[in-house]
Amino acid sequence: MLHRIRLLVRPDTVLRWHRDLIARRHARISQPKRPVTVVASTVWQMLQGAGTSWAAFLRSQAEAIIVMDFFEVVTFTGARLYVLAAMEHATRRVRILGATAHPGAAWVAEVARNFVMDIEDAGCTIKYVLRERDGTSTLPCSARSSPTPA
Repeated sequence: MLHRIRLLVRPDTVLRWHRDLIARRHARISQPKRPVTVVASTVWQMLQGAGTSWAAFLRSQAEAIIVMDFFEVVTFTGARLYVLAAMEHATRRVRILGATAHPGAAWVAEVARNFVMDIEDAGCTIKYVLRERDGTSTLPCSARSSPTPA
């Protein structure tokens, strides 16, 4: 009976489907059960409890802070591009990480991953990434990133 069954897909397609299934299952299992959200008022209370201000915190942590955001440019042909830039807080050095017409989450993750490898190779010790939470940004937010104050 089994020898009469015809495959409508190639074996490597079946293997790819299996890998995708396993990857999705692993992603679902490894997701945190309850996402941790930290609001600006919580950060403000923590800073007040420590007897410091947001500005003083930024100055004391300047070597470990990087700010990332998108800005739009229009080319001579009229095409709209979204540029991902990063600025080192301590030196105010601005790095253009990439530009694209379609800044999807996969593109942003790849550019951010390359940036992290570059700064690690340069010996930088970035601990905090500040970013806007305006809903238009697709920047990944790690558990070690610091929220922007209100």
